[in-house]
Amino acid sequence: MEKRKKKKECAIVVAAIILMSVLTVLPVMSGGENVTNASDPCGGSLSELSEAITSGSWVGTTSEGENVSFNVSGMQVYNFSISYSYVCFSGSRGRRTFTLIIPPLSILENKFQYNREVRIYGEFTSPNSATGTYSHTWTVRFPYVDTCYTGNITWNASPAPSPSPAPTVVSIQEATANPGETVTVAINITNVENMATANIWLSYNKDVVTVESVSESDLSPITAAINNTAGVTRMNWFSATGKTGDFVFAYLTLKAVGSAGQSSSLDLDVKELGDMSANAISHTVEDGSFTISSVFDAGESVNPYPSIPGTHYGTITPNQTITVSSLYTYPCAGTGGHTEYAKIWNDTWSGEEAFWDGYQDNWHSIAFGNPFTLFADKEYYYEIRTGSYPQIHHTSALPTAKGWINCTGFVDVNGKEYGGWIPAIKLA
Repeated sequence: MEKRKKKKECAIVVAAIILMSVLTVLPVMSGGENVTNASDPCGGSLSELSEAITSGSWVGTTSEGENVSFNVSGMQVYNFSISYSYVCFSGSRGRRTFTLIIPPLSILENKFQYNREVRIYGEFTSPNSATGTYSHTWTVRFPYVDTCYTGNITWNASPAPSPSPAPTVVSIQEATANPGETVTVAINITNVENMATANIWLSYNKDVVTVESVSESDLSPITAAINNTAGVTRMNWFSATGKTGDFVFAYLTLKAVGSAGQSSSLDLDVKELGDMSANAISHTVEDGSFTISSVFDAGESVNPYPSIPGTHYGTITPNQTITVSSLYTYPCAGTGGHTEYAKIWNDTWSGEEAFWDGYQDNWHSIAFGNPFTLFADKEYYYEIRTGSYPQIHHTSALPTAKGWINCTGFVDVNGKEYGGWIPAIKLA
């Protein structure tokens, strides 16, 4: 009697689950069939291997060389996905991907399965390996009735490799400055964990660039020793509490002491980078460089008037290589003369553009989206749209210390065309 009672209870459970699966609205694969878990609720018990199966994402390949993947959580398989080729009775062929969204498939005695139009079988042969089969038959009803099917596809899978942690990086920014000017750059330490000490030296060509000052940022206090005679600046930091994350180690103010066009490497030497346990922190170093801009300066005009806003067209031919990041416009005295838009390009380069931000900060200058290089003895085109009253060189060709600037046309805001109008600008 007791046995009959247990069998009857099990049958009731199975019937209830089947009824629920019929009434439940089920997701579909990318092609259409409903899915449900066909595992036996009165099936076997979990084995020791099942309990040790690695949780997380699993990936692998099929006998067709396609991808298979699924997730393991607890004693269930989720989101089983497989790509495969198929053929139809009509002779048509194709490739598709099936994904079983829900329900999860229970792992019983190291195995999981699903049996409908789609047949999935999998077995975990170890905590880190699984193998199985897949087959699928379905009917297409539009534009005509056809039956399509796969072969009996086999697959193998293993846990997806964990992504490698991002390395700790010590880096310094690239820098550009005009002769005699200064620029501030940051030394960054990124993706560091439990950092407690840092001893970093910066080496540079003292005839090109010098360090004017070192200031603290995210980390303090920073002890710095600047030796521009040797071209080395030493910086040291210590903390009684570990720091984790991304940090600006220090800000350095650099001064261009060399000539236009010269450059120097900015070489970082990480003497020490340690954690709270006095262990060295593995890291990579990204050095930078410092370049002194060559300024292409049309200079102020001796006779800046007449002047009117409009669009200038022409060419620039430098006699030496010049790095450009901004354009300065000389205004007529007492006016707000400026450039609102500028573009420089040539026949083999699409160029860079700059846009005006209005009368704020250094409104005489506009910055290009990215610094660029004008090479010696190469001709470049310009389009410069001005506002208010910029100074004008009333000539078709103007020699400068760094090359020539020519006018090919000027159209004022009223649509009137002129020749021989060159805007008084400086590229730096």
